[in-house]
Amino acid sequence: MMLSQQFHVFTNLGYALGFDQGLFNFTRIEVSVFQTVLFFALGHSGSQIVFALSGYALSFIAFYLFSGIFFVNKNIKYTLSLLYVFNPLSYTLQGAVFFNAVVPLFLYTYYKYIYEERGIRILYLLLNIFSSYLWVSYIRFFQSDFIVIVPYILYFFIIKKQNPQIKRIIIFALSYFLVFSPILFSVVAQILEKSQTAFNYGNIFSGFSVRYPLYNAFDLLQSVAPKIYEGKGWSVIGILFFSYVMYLISTFPKRQHSAIYFLNLGFVILSVTFYGLSNIFGNTGYKILIRVFPFLTNEPFWGFYVMAVPIIILVGIVMRERMKYLYIYTIIFVLFATFPLLNLSDFQLQKFDLAKVPNSYYEYFIKTNDGVAESTHFIPGVCWRAEYMDQEKIPTFCPNYGLRFVSVLLGDPRLASGDTFDFSKKLKDTTSVGNLRVIYNLKNIIVANDIVKTKGPGPLTGDKELQIVKDAKKSFDTNILLNVIKNNNFNHYYFENKNQYDFTLYSPKTVVYKNIEDITDNSLDINQVPVVLKKEHVINISPNLQAAKIFYKISSSNPTRYDVRISGIDQSKPFIIQLNQAYGQAWKIIFVDKNTFNKNPCIGEVKKFTITNNQMCRYDNGFFDLNSLNLMNGSEIKNDNHFAGNFLGNGWLIQNKDIPVALRGNNNLYVVIIYSKQIYYTYTILISGISLIALFIILIIQTFKKNSAAY
Repeated sequence: MMLSQQFHVFTNLGYALGFDQGLFNFTRIEVSVFQTVLFFALGHSGSQIVFALSGYALSFIAFYLFSGIFFVNKNIKYTLSLLYVFNPLSYTLQGAVFFNAVVPLFLYTYYKYIYEERGIRILYLLLNIFSSYLWVSYIRFFQSDFIVIVPYILYFFIIKKQNPQIKRIIIFALSYFLVFSPILFSVVAQILEKSQTAFNYGNIFSGFSVRYPLYNAFDLLQSVAPKIYEGKGWSVIGILFFSYVMYLISTFPKRQHSAIYFLNLGFVILSVTFYGLSNIFGNTGYKILIRVFPFLTNEPFWGFYVMAVPIIILVGIVMRERMKYLYIYTIIFVLFATFPLLNLSDFQLQKFDLAKVPNSYYEYFIKTNDGVAESTHFIPGVCWRAEYMDQEKIPTFCPNYGLRFVSVLLGDPRLASGDTFDFSKKLKDTTSVGNLRVIYNLKNIIVANDIVKTKGPGPLTGDKELQIVKDAKKSFDTNILLNVIKNNNFNHYYFENKNQYDFTLYSPKTVVYKNIEDITDNSLDINQVPVVLKKEHVINISPNLQAAKIFYKISSSNPTRYDVRISGIDQSKPFIIQLNQAYGQAWKIIFVDKNTFNKNPCIGEVKKFTITNNQMCRYDNGFFDLNSLNLMNGSEIKNDNHFAGNFLGNGWLIQNKDIPVALRGNNNLYVVIIYSKQIYYTYTILISGISLIALFIILIIQTFKKNSAAY
């Protein structure tokens, strides 16, 4: 699923109405490919082990190579690399230790490519691109790594006392532009669209300030998840390590001070400042800074990653002539940092054995689903602390691999904004769900039975959540529209007639005007097949419509395209097509011919829905759709007739004048509804892939020439 998601600018993964991935498009392609290969080669458990170990190995190698820029002694390089890899900042990343490799690998390969290497330079360029794709794969680290990388690049420029070759800079920049074109396209597109979501972090996080004891800013032994260094004892030890480093710095001979010494010392001071932002600058200053550095300041610990590389280099500088101190410090630090990991009874360190997951969880959330995921309302959310997790002494585990059920709410400010975010907050834990059948095509409600209070990291479940669950079950048990399947883990409520309606893509019979505040009034009659418009968004059309018969085909691996046949209409009269996917101007209706519609034959049964008068089937064209590239020049419905239907979805008013002349009078109309940005996004993926292949070809040629010259 994660790999497939990288090839689509719009995704339904985790949210029924879908969302434009924006800043997240293509960023995890490198990690997803590696994880997928390991999974198929080694299975679930084996792939996790190898993935984690490969991160430690890559981080060690990267730091060893990077430290060679400043140190000649191999013992220093080995020791510093051990100190860099085996510390709480690495352990906090758990299976994603490869993030630790980004800064040293990027800086080392940049330095070698721009300034030093006379031979196979493309190898370093490719490794640099590799490190950058790791860099962007987790957006929290983008700022912390950027803050470290840019000053180092300026430092290299100054100390080399030579201008980098313009030719190399041009090749470097052009290669990045081409290979990273999918990411660049996604970011620029959201900026041009003035998307509320594009840079929503700072706005959301600035609403609150986080205060931690300022002394924690000097604690080198701490972690976020798992929190294995909690307690004043660990804080004291961590502060002692920091104090010892500061002592060595204070006694470091001034004659040996250098630019790299001051650069790394500055990073340490900056990292401490990030940790104590609200303490140092107060709430007002904090709210200003968090808009600029939201990933570092909403949880102060993340600012510590600014210090991760510099403090190790600084330790090497002040101890390189005192190797005995370096060895002792490294041994003691690694022992203290690693000691909590030896406590195998700590549930935070346990891994899941899927065989021990209750069968109901497996059947509902883990077992692979070949069909279309059904819209579902989860209470108290898609994740909760379950009783069996306490019994097995394992961390909170929220499996939804099979995606048989997909949430109707999206309250993540990184992905949602505007009405989507507001609706999710308003509807969280609601039991007034009648209207949600139309708005979200809601079919199911799942309410926890085995919920217990939170133990350790994970979703916060306490007395409030336990009461919400209790009240929800009481309400749903008396709802005459619902049937229920009960088990020890959760109750599965479902609408009795859920197989008779499908509001994903339909042609409405009536127009209903409502305020957003009325979303939970349960007044919508699904037998009238309505489309809901905001009261202030009146369109020039009769409230009673002619409703077309819709037959649409979708690919479970491609959420950006719907092949549609429209029939049963009088083309002289207007009608509406409603797509309940997140509203966006990028959604287009493009007219096609019958042959285009028939190119993707149905797989399996055709599902018929009597209430909404539509039919649906699945087809499979792979997760990388090249056929859609041919749609760019097709006739489309103009933007003036595209509006937000059902508050969050896409509605189109189609009139006779909108239908191409050649298609008028036909019994059936054929259209493709497509997220048009996907077409351009696919082109950028092709450009990226071709560019990468070209660089590998150049690498092979350079290697061959070098080997030939050697003989």
